[in-house]
Amino acid sequence: MTASSNPVPYNTSTNLTATVSNAVGALMYSWTPTASISGSATTASVTTINITNSTNFIVNITDNGTSCSNNDSIMITYSGGPLTVSPVATPSSVCVGDTASLMAQGSGGSGTLTYTWTSNPSGFTASGENVDAAPSVDTWYIVQATDGANTATDSVFVSVKALPSIVSVTSDSICSGDSALVSIVFSGSAPYTFTGTENGQVFNGASPSDTLNHYLSPTLTTTYVLTSLTDNNGCTISGNLDSITVLVHELPTVIYSASDSICMGESVNAVATFTGTAPFDYIYNGVSVTGVNAMSDTQVLTPTSDSTFVISSVIDANGCSITGSLDSVFVKVNALPMVTYSGSDTICMGESVNAVATFTGTAPFDYIYNGVSITGVNTMSDTQVLTPTSDSTFVISSVVDANGCSIIGNLDSIFVKVNALPGIVSATNDSICFGDSALASIIFTGSAPYTFTGTENGQVFNAASPSDTLNHYLSPTVTTAYVLTSLTDNNGCTISGNLDSITVVVHELPTVAYSGSDTICMGESVNAVATFTGTAPFDYIYNGVTVTGVNAMSDTQVLTPTSDSTFVISSVVDANGCSITGSLDSIFIKVNALPMVDLGNDTTVCINHSIVLDAGAGFASYLWSTGATTQSISLDSLDFNVGDNDYSVMVTNAANCSNSDTITLTVDPCTGILVPELEGANIAVFPNPSKGQFQLKLSGLQNQKYNLEIYNSVGSKVYSEAVDGNGHRF
Repeated sequence: MTASSNPVPYNTSTNLTATVSNAVGALMYSWTPTASISGSATTASVTTINITNSTNFIVNITDNGTSCSNNDSIMITYSGGPLTVSPVATPSSVCVGDTASLMAQGSGGSGTLTYTWTSNPSGFTASGENVDAAPSVDTWYIVQATDGANTATDSVFVSVKALPSIVSVTSDSICSGDSALVSIVFSGSAPYTFTGTENGQVFNGASPSDTLNHYLSPTLTTTYVLTSLTDNNGCTISGNLDSITVLVHELPTVIYSASDSICMGESVNAVATFTGTAPFDYIYNGVSVTGVNAMSDTQVLTPTSDSTFVISSVIDANGCSITGSLDSVFVKVNALPMVTYSGSDTICMGESVNAVATFTGTAPFDYIYNGVSITGVNTMSDTQVLTPTSDSTFVISSVVDANGCSIIGNLDSIFVKVNALPGIVSATNDSICFGDSALASIIFTGSAPYTFTGTENGQVFNAASPSDTLNHYLSPTVTTAYVLTSLTDNNGCTISGNLDSITVVVHELPTVAYSGSDTICMGESVNAVATFTGTAPFDYIYNGVTVTGVNAMSDTQVLTPTSDSTFVISSVVDANGCSITGSLDSIFIKVNALPMVDLGNDTTVCINHSIVLDAGAGFASYLWSTGATTQSISLDSLDFNVGDNDYSVMVTNAANCSNSDTITLTVDPCTGILVPELEGANIAVFPNPSKGQFQLKLSGLQNQKYNLEIYNSVGSKVYSEAVDGNGHRF
């Protein structure tokens, strides 16, 4: 006998099977206890009922073929025990929005238990032994536990309490210093406690009933924000629940301003400037002003004497008011200024008159005369220096004093008569050469006679003229400026300053200095320099030679005397026409002879020969084109170029005069005929080489006479003959 499982989980079944061997006929089965068998108990395999106790099962088998019987048994046991679930909620009563912890508290069964939660009213599902729920109404929470074979179900009830709330709040507005009655209406279960903030500061409060009335006295506009409310059930709401704002209106203020000083007959703008809320009503000096719809109000006041104006009451649009001596202005009433004008009545042209304006009133004064504005006179009188150019009347037309008080019109005047000044119409200048005289002329205007003063090269002089024209000869020795600095006519009018001037330019006589080298060699030149003083251009004469238009302070003439010579400047005239004559200056020039050197005639040498060139004795120094400094030089023809070669020597004598000569050496290779006249000629020498005898054939010569000369290899002439232009053979 076998069981499909043993032991079995508590309250579960198993399958039992009887296996028979050696059977002959049909088999009959009988299982006991039959009460523990589910279904038929006469088959080979049976199913037990759910096992809750250990049970011994017996099967009896009969072979109908042999009528033999046999039996077997098996003890079926179980694991685990009865499965139960007993849910609880903590807490079992919550406020709306709060959470209750649900615990299934399952026990028994076999293996691992799993839990499934639902609710009534529906809407909540969860799995797990312990879960959280946040019901909004009273709710049954149903839990089902299973171990895979058995299931247990139970439920738990959670009641839900409504949250308290704020039904309404009232705000208010007051004037500074007053109190505001505020009201809060709650819903929930009284009494209540609450928390809030007042301008950022936390406060706590309480209400024994659903309505709270309370007086608040803030000093400035304040918002009371309710942030938390808890009722008798312990339910709390938080956040910016509601707010009460008490608007505190500042009491109005007033500032009274006005010009503190006016002139008699003027008005002052008295300005009342408010704080608060327009419109305003106010009272000054018993005068009521109402409905001012701006933050300031201006009243035009025209006191006739010093006066004080006082604001005693202000009420703004919020009904907030202040009373008392709130602010005041004092207005001083100043008398108008007066002026008198005085000054000299006669002046000369160019002179000034002190015009004096004398005031009454308060300094400083501003005034106008003839359109000229004078400001800031800090005394009771002012002097203006007037310089009219013709007879003039000066009228003061306006005066304003420090108080701003003014008078206008033809207030006072002075008349000034102006006499014309004398003058200098013209004064003539002149220029002279040293030792001459100049005629100066001055023409005056004014009323003769005249007296005048001047300076002569810084020295003061006095003079007079009986008429309008004065002619006078002046003979200064240097250039002199006669500056007229003062002139007075018969009217007593005087002009001063640099009125005019007469300048007599005295030109110094020219001078000359003559210079040049005093020794030269024959054929050389001397730069003779005449250096002048005076004014260019100059004309001058030396040794009867006239030089004109020298536009510089010196002139150079190139002189090439052939013998010892003296050159004398005898006359100089400069651009001013000033001149000097006589033997003014001179130079003496000594002329030294040149040394004579001769290297002889140009010559021809054969290559591989040398030659000596001699410059001659008796000289102070020698300088050859080869760089040698000896009297003679030896030249090797191997160092020459075939053809013409020039050699020169420079010799210097004791007087440091130099001369030179050049010689041309023609180098002939002596292998042919290097004569230009033989160009185009045919010259044949044969045999070549020879043993001492050879023939010379000439053809193609010009039709003229020739000299034929033959030299040996050492340069010695070995043959000579005159020939003509016909062909020859030798």
